Amino acid sequence: MLSRRQFLQAAGIALAAAHLPRLASASPALHFQPLYGRALGTVPVYVAPQNDPALVTSLWSDSVVPIQETDGVWYRLPEGYAQREFLQPMLSPAQNTPINQAPPFWGEVTSAVAIVRAWCTAAAPIITRIGHGGVLYIADSLALEGINWYGVAESENCELLGWSQSAAWTRAESDSVSPNLTLLIDRQAQQLTAFDDDQPVLTAPVSAALSLVPGTYAVTDRNFTAAPTNYYHGIPWALTFGENQYLSGAFWHNHFGMEPNGASAGVASIEVAPALARWLYPRASSVIIS
Repeated sequence: MLSRRQFLQAAGIALAAAHLPRLASASPALHFQPLYGRALGTVPVYVAPQNDPALVTSLWSDSVVPIQETDGVWYRLPEGYAQREFLQPMLSPAQNTPINQAPPFWGEVTSAVAIVRAWCTAAAPIITRIGHGGVLYIADSLALEGINWYGVAESENCELLGWSQSAAWTRAESDSVSPNLTLLIDRQAQQLTAFDDDQPVLTAPVSAALSLVPGTYAVTDRNFTAAPTNYYHGIPWALTFGENQYLSGAFWHNHFGMEPNGASAGVASIEVAPALARWLYPRASSVIIS
């Protein structure tokens, strides 16, 4: 029989089915490596991994491309090289879901982006944009002129934030497992290591505030979304620990491996890629800050 660690490593090979990070080396731990990238704006693609060679093409904002290789700074794409920081790391390709599921339920963005508008028309003012992997509460639905719309909210008890086309959303479901992993956050290295007992099972870059207080904390709460900020809604898969500190997914940047900055500063104590946050959500039992 496989041990839990051996199972995690084996499952990492079956990435698409298990939604686990890819086994990147012979190391005892899995390394979180993206398989796709969503353009966070207009992204230049070069013939070589440096800024001065010829420009091959540019990616439009929210386009999704396969990532063939990464060196930590650059992503090798089918047509050339793009800087890592300009693409959101993803484990699965973006896809629209034409099935209109009956609310209420928690919904996850499975398309490249979900546009939330003031009412059910493409001409309505934009309230916010939720990137791939973001999560909101689907409170209502409406069909108008052949298009299905969802009324989305921050939680079950909040007023509607706005309306979003249902094809961008699918039901958010957490794996049914018992929490047993300890997350070690190295603030200086900006790295997360997940341990099963004393065995490392996963490592990944994070964006962790240096103001975090060192110590060992139990995970005290789990929420599909964190509280919204002035900039972001639908912040996914929040784990609360310590004095109102939390780990969550961040779909608006790929500065993992560096301290939060700009609009991202203050959003969460620890930010990770949404796909990783989703995987950690049911599994983490404690957090160690070093």
